[in-house]
Amino acid sequence: MSNFYNPGPQVSPPFNQLQSWGQNPQQQTIQPNMQPVQQVNPNMQEPPIVVIPVNGEQMAKMYQVERGRTILLMDFTNKRFWIKSIKPNGLEEACDGFSFIGDSDVAAQQTQVQNDQARLQQLQASFVSRSEFDELKKIIDELTK
Repeated sequence: MSNFYNPGPQVSPPFNQLQSWGQNPQQQTIQPNMQPVQQVNPNMQEPPIVVIPVNGEQMAKMYQVERGRTILLMDFTNKRFWIKSIKPNGLEEACDGFSFIGDSDVAAQQTQVQNDQARLQQLQASFVSRSEFDELKKIIDELTK
């Protein structure tokens, strides 16, 4: 089906068969020897995400991955995961490691931060300012003269 939005595969003639100046285009017969460009099938599904349990970074980095695939390696005991990709040419694209924390851990960390901020405010309230210190020093200096 060829229309404005989807013109369909278009094949260019080889360089040596292009029209020369002065030739009549009706006299030229071009038989393309190139294969049409392969179009992506919109109904084709991506392969599912593969999740592999591992124990530690060493095992994650050593895990073999097929060419052109990306997998998720999970270490549940250490709360870490790695995303490992191999390019279609066989070269490793990435093996990035990340830490993850649960919602309860986030709430506990937020509570700890709030407690630390409150304790810091209490400590700052009990500090002597520079002006108060200088004033006290001046009084002591006058008394010791």
